[in-house]
Amino acid sequence: TSIANGPWVSPFTWSCTCVPLPGYTVTINHQVTLNTSFQLPSGSITVNAGGALVQDSARDMLINGGFIVNHGTVDFRYLLLQSGHVTNADTLRLKSFANYGTIENSGGLHRVDSFLNVGFIHNTGLVLTKKFQNNDTLINDGLFAGVDSFFNLSFILNNDSIVTPTFLTTGNL
Repeated sequence: TSIANGPWVSPFTWSCTCVPLPGYTVTINHQVTLNTSFQLPSGSITVNAGGALVQDSARDMLINGGFIVNHGTVDFRYLLLQSGHVTNADTLRLKSFANYGTIENSGGLHRVDSFLNVGFIHNTGLVLTKKFQNNDTLINDGLFAGVDSFFNLSFILNNDSIVTPTFLTTGNL
């Protein structure tokens, strides 16, 4: 658990006086700077309200079995969800997002240049992305906006709004 604002790799940021390794169960209540790219093969990262996990420069996250729960602010360059789960209830900022797992979004996904879904997404919040490609399942009960090009090659159940000048579907809508 974080006990102070600080860098991820500083033992003084954490209650264990250690540096959390892949597989740990991590709780963030402060502003933690992700000053290294990170892989999460198991375990979890929970960012509580008022907490933040933000990059110091271009940092990446690979989740291949673990999960992230965000009730604060998470900001880094690339997120590859190979397997596992992401729950976003506040602010998640990424340059690029590839999902092969499960995403539950009730907050905001912001500044995403490209978003590939080959897993399951349930959106009840806001997704701001330039390019979106759906190759599996999207249930949209929220808003997709700012999308230059939206491609559906599989299944979308849209109960709210997708705002885009370019929409192509070869799948089910």
